[in-house]
Amino acid sequence: MKNVFIIMLTVFAFSTTGFSNLIENGALTSGVKYWSINRHPDYGFKTKAKTSKSEGLVLSGLRETKGGYMSISQAVEIEAGKKYKISFEVKGASAKGFGVSLGDWAVELMTSKRQKFSDTSWHKVECVLEAKGTTDSKWFKAWRKASRKAKLDDGKTKMEKVKEPKDREESPANVLRFGIGMVDGEFGLRNVVMEEVK
Repeated sequence: MKNVFIIMLTVFAFSTTGFSNLIENGALTSGVKYWSINRHPDYGFKTKAKTSKSEGLVLSGLRETKGGYMSISQAVEIEAGKKYKISFEVKGASAKGFGVSLGDWAVELMTSKRQKFSDTSWHKVECVLEAKGTTDSKWFKAWRKASRKAKLDDGKTKMEKVKEPKDREESPANVLRFGIGMVDGEFGLRNVVMEEVK
């Protein structure tokens, strides 16, 4: 009996020290909890947003313009110099593009990659981005707490405003962000996973 207990304990320890997703509600099946969807001037002003267990998040009514974009983001706790693998499923208009970034845009401590849709079906995408700054832990905890109650309102999210870090260059407000500015019609996102590259 003693031997059996030791084997079970070993298996449990192994299973909890492996993969760890740094994203909450990455499937986007529990509404927009932990996510922020923002619509910036002159883009997608009639956008509709919905979530479902099969489709994740789908934005519809998008229109390409010169001056605006939409962003889907979540606060992340990352460390400067470390690399993070991000994988997700996405769909949108063929030949149009979107961006994936990690960091804080306001102080230009971020890395990003552009992607293009080959067709309008779902595709799995993977990329590795390096953190340029270490997340302000106090801000991260406050953002995560506020975003638990995030709700859809007129095609974007509504959540309590969080106070920005005092020195964002020293302790940035890091987010994983999907930027949409060249997509007409529909954009879908689901099964977002982010893990540190060891």
